[in-house]
Amino acid sequence: ETNERYEKLLQQKAEAGGAVESLTAQLMKTRANLATAEKTAQTEREAHKRSMRDRDQELIKITKELKVREQTLRQVLEAQKAQSESWETDIAAKEKALAKLEQNMIAKLHKAMGRVENAICDNKEDS
Repeated sequence: ETNERYEKLLQQKAEAGGAVESLTAQLMKTRANLATAEKTAQTEREAHKRSMRDRDQELIKITKELKVREQTLRQVLEAQKAQSESWETDIAAKEKALAKLEQNMIAKLHKAMGRVENAICDNKEDS
């Protein structure tokens, strides 16, 4: 009976050793899978960070370009406004000059008509 118990114990020890070896192998495999998953996650995080940095840089570049375009448009609008004001000033000056010229021509016309009337009167008196 002792022999049987001893053999049973040896068998249980062998089975326990096999179970330990199996569990150890599973643990090693799980650790390897975990390490691989951590490396993959780290790689994905780094790729995501690079992607976000690239996107941020692109947004910064686009923002700068838009600011330059906005400034250019403002300058063009200011130049057009100044040109428009210059034309308005020029037109007003020309209108004023034309009005003065018209007044001078009317005055000369009245003066000439007065001389013609005087000449007509002088001609009537002479006749």
